[in-house]
Amino acid sequence: MLAALGGKLVPGFDLVADELGLFDAVEGAGLVITGEGHLDQQSFEGKVVGGVAGVAAEFGVPVGAIVGIADDDVRDRIPLIAIADWDFRWQNVYRYAAPVALPMGTTISMRYTYDNSAANPRNPQQPPARTRWGQRSSDEMGDLWVQVLTRDDDDLARLNRDFRPKVVAEDVQGYEVEIEKHPDDPGLHDDAALLYLELGRAEKAIAHFETSLKLKPGSAAAHYNLGTALTVARRLNEAGAEYLEALRIDPSYAAAHNNLGSVYLADGRLDAAIHEFSEVARLQPESAVGWKNLAAAYAMAGQFGRAVEAADTALRLKPGNGCATAPRASRAA
Repeated sequence: MLAALGGKLVPGFDLVADELGLFDAVEGAGLVITGEGHLDQQSFEGKVVGGVAGVAAEFGVPVGAIVGIADDDVRDRIPLIAIADWDFRWQNVYRYAAPVALPMGTTISMRYTYDNSAANPRNPQQPPARTRWGQRSSDEMGDLWVQVLTRDDDDLARLNRDFRPKVVAEDVQGYEVEIEKHPDDPGLHDDAALLYLELGRAEKAIAHFETSLKLKPGSAAAHYNLGTALTVARRLNEAGAEYLEALRIDPSYAAAHNNLGSVYLADGRLDAAIHEFSEVARLQPESAVGWKNLAAAYAMAGQFGRAVEAADTALRLKPGNGCATAPRASRAA
C-alpha cells in the first residue's frame, strides 16, 4: 500500500524527534528526563525511553527515567547508542562528544535486528537469501567495537590481559563459520590455526595447518607452519620432519633453520643445532636472535670461545640482550 501511494515507512521516534528539534535541545542540556509506565527490554527498542537515552548518550548528557515499574534487567541500563533504522551508507567511526564513565562490573552488550525480507528496500538480495556471519559486505557483519580509556596504566595492562583471550575465542568461532562456507581456502585455515595457537590449543592448530598443507603441498611456509604447531605440542620428531621438508623446498628459509636448530638442541644433537643456527647467522647476519641461539648452542657444546664471539655479535646488534651474556657466565663457571 505504501509503495502504491509513493510513501515510505519511517520509525516513529525519529519522525517525532525531528519535528520537536530534540537533538538541538539535548545538545545544550545538562540533564535529560524521560519516562514510561513500565520500563523493560522493549523500552529500548524503538520506543521513547530508548530513543531519548540514545540521543542523550550521543552528546554525553546524563539521562534519568521516571517510571512506574522497572524490570531488574534494565534498571541500571545505560544506552550508549540506539539507532532504530540503520542505513549501511552511514558506516563510519563515531565518537562521543564526552566520554561515558563505566563503573567496575559493567557489562556491555549490543542487540542487532535485521530485516532480511523483500519489504526492506535496502536489502541487497532480491529475492531474499539466507545470510550468515562473514567478512564480506554481503554477509551479516554485525560487530560492536568500543574504544575505552582506562584510568591508569595498571588498569590498561589488566584490560589487555583479560580482554585478548575473549576476543581471540570469538574470532576463532567466526573463522570456523567461514571455513564451513569456504573449506578450500588455505588462508582461512592458517588464520584459524594461529588463533588456536594463541589460545594454547595446539592440536586444533595442527589440524588446520595440516588441511592448509594438503591444499598447498609445495609450500615451504605450509610445512614450516605445521612444524611450528607440532613444536608447541612437543611432537618434536614430527616437527623436525616438517622443517626439513620446508628447507628442501626453500634452503634459504632462515626461520625453518632456526626452529630446526631448536629441535636439535632440545634433542641434545648439538652439532646439528650449531649447523642450523650457523645457517641463520649466514642468511640473516643482522639477526640478534640468530646469533644468540648460536651462542647458546656453542656454550652447551663447551665451545666457549666461539660462544663468546657469537654472544658479542648478538649484543652489538641488540644492546642490553641479557641472554647474550650467558656464555661468558658458563665459561667462568
